Amino acid sequence: MKTKKLTFLLYCIVILCIQNLNAQINQDSLDYYIGKVSNGAGASILGKAYVFFDKYKASNLEQGHKIGAAYALDYMSEIEKELGLFYDSERTAVEGLKLLDSLPVDGYNIIIRNRLINRIGLVHWKYNKYEESLKYYFKLLKIVQSKSDSATVYNNIGISYKYLKEYDSAKDYLKKAYNLSKQIEEKHSIKEKSLDNLGFVQAMLNEKEGLSNMMKALDVRKTEKKDLYLSYRHLTEFYILKKDTRKALFYAKKAYDIAVEYEGGSDQLEALQNLLELGQYGYTTEFLRLNTEVKLDNQRNENKFSKAKYDLSKSEARAEKERANAERAKAKAATEKLEKTQLQVLGAFIVFMLIGTIFILRVRYRKKMLVKQFETEQRISEKLHDEVANDVFHTITKVRGEKTDQQELLNFLDDIYHKVRNISKANIDLDVNQDFGRLLNDLIISYKTKDVNIFTTNSSKIAWSEVSEIKRKVLYRVVQELMINMRKHSQASLVTLKFNKEKGKINIEYIDNGVGCELEKGSGLRNMESRMELVGGTITFESENQRGFRANLIL
Repeated sequence: MKTKKLTFLLYCIVILCIQNLNAQINQDSLDYYIGKVSNGAGASILGKAYVFFDKYKASNLEQGHKIGAAYALDYMSEIEKELGLFYDSERTAVEGLKLLDSLPVDGYNIIIRNRLINRIGLVHWKYNKYEESLKYYFKLLKIVQSKSDSATVYNNIGISYKYLKEYDSAKDYLKKAYNLSKQIEEKHSIKEKSLDNLGFVQAMLNEKEGLSNMMKALDVRKTEKKDLYLSYRHLTEFYILKKDTRKALFYAKKAYDIAVEYEGGSDQLEALQNLLELGQYGYTTEFLRLNTEVKLDNQRNENKFSKAKYDLSKSEARAEKERANAERAKAKAATEKLEKTQLQVLGAFIVFMLIGTIFILRVRYRKKMLVKQFETEQRISEKLHDEVANDVFHTITKVRGEKTDQQELLNFLDDIYHKVRNISKANIDLDVNQDFGRLLNDLIISYKTKDVNIFTTNSSKIAWSEVSEIKRKVLYRVVQELMINMRKHSQASLVTLKFNKEKGKINIEYIDNGVGCELEKGSGLRNMESRMELVGGTITFESENQRGFRANLIL
C-alpha cells in the first residue's frame, strides 16, 4: 500500500513539473516574439511571430481568456501594419476591440484598447481618411490616463488636422501636446515631435515663432541623433511652399543623406522626390532604381509572410485531414452493415459521376478559353513594356543633353510612369487566392484622385472566398476596365460602386456622374460582355450624353 501511494505521489510530481516546464517554454516564446515585433524584425521572423500569436489567441479563446486573445490580436495587427498590410491590420485591431468591449474598461484592458485604437487611427492616415482618424483619436482621448499617452493623442489629432489643412485646429492640439510633454520627466520623443509639428503649422499660419520652433526641435534631435529626417523633411516642405529654392534644396539634401545613412527606403524615395521637384534631375536614375527595389522588397516581405500563414493553414489542414480520416473509418464500418443496398448505391454513384463529368468538362472548357485570353493579355503586356523602353531611352538621352527643358522632362517621366503602371496592372496575371476583397479595394482606390472621389459600399460583406478563382479574375478585369474607361472618357468627379448578394448571385452597380456617351459598343464594352458571358454572368450598360454612365454586373 505504501509503495502504491509513493508511486502515485511521484507521478503527480512529474505531471506538475511537465506542466510548469511547458508554461515556462510558452512564456519564453511569448517574450521572444514580443521582443522581435517591438524591435522591427524581418519578414520571416514576423511571419513566425504571427503564427505564434495566432495560436496564442486560439488557446486563450478556448480557455475563455478574452484579454489574452485581445493581447495576441494587438501584436498580430502590429505585424500586419509593419508589413504594409493596412487593411488586414485594421480588421485585426477591430476584432481585438470587439473582444475588449465585452470586458470591464480597466487595468490591462485600457492598455490594449489604447494601442488598438491608436493603430486604427494610424492606418486611416495611410488611406488619407483623416476625418476617420480623428473619430478614433477623440475616442481614445476619453480613456487615456498617463500624460505621455495624452500628449501622443493630442499630437496625432494635431497631425490629422494638419493633413486636412485646418491649421488653427491643428495648432490648438499641438500646443496641448507640447505643453503636456514638458511635464513628462523621462525623455520622450513626443516633445520634439509636437514642437516640430507645431512649428510647421505656425509657419503655415505665417506666425513668426513657427520657423523658430522647427529649428529648436531640430537642435534637440541633432543632440539626441534621433528623428532628424522628420525635421529636415518639414523644413524642406516649408521652404518649397515659401518658394525659397536654395534653402529648400539645402534641407532636401540633408534629409536624403540622413535617409541613406539609416537605410530608410520609403524615406529615401520621399527625399528623392523632393529633390526632383526642386530640379535635381541627376537623381532620376537613383529614384527609378530605388522605387523598383522598394516595391520588390515589399513583395518579398509579403511573400515570406504569406508563406508563414500558408504553413500554418497547411498544419491545420493536416489535423483536419486526420479528423476526416477518423470519420471516414467510422463511416466505412457503418457502410458494411448496408451490403444489401450496394447495387443501388453504385448505380446512383455512376449516374452522379456522369453528370459531374459533363459539368467538369464544361467548366474546364470555359476555364481554358479564359486562360487563353489571359495569356494573350500577358504577351500584349510584354510587348507594350518593350515599347515603353524606347521612351525611357529617349528620356535618358534628353537628361544627358546639354539643354533640357525641365517641364518637358517631368512630363516625359510622368507619362512613362503612368504607361508602365497602367499596362502592368491591366495585363499581368492575377493572384486572387489571398485577400481578394483587399485586392479589389486597392484597385478601386488607385483610381481616386483629388478630382475624382470614389465610394464603395458593402464590398467587405461579400464572402469572396466562396467565389471561384476564374470568376474573381474576370470580375477584377471587368471592374478594372470600367475604371480605365472612367479615367479616359467620363470626366467624372464622383464614382460609386455598390456590392450586394441576392439569391446566391453577386450584384455590382457602377455609377458615375461623367459626361456619358452614346452606347455604341466598342471593343472595351464588347470585351467586358464577353468576359462575363464566359463565366455565366451578365453586364448591362446605361448612358446618355451629359447624364453619367451606369453598369450593372451580375455574377
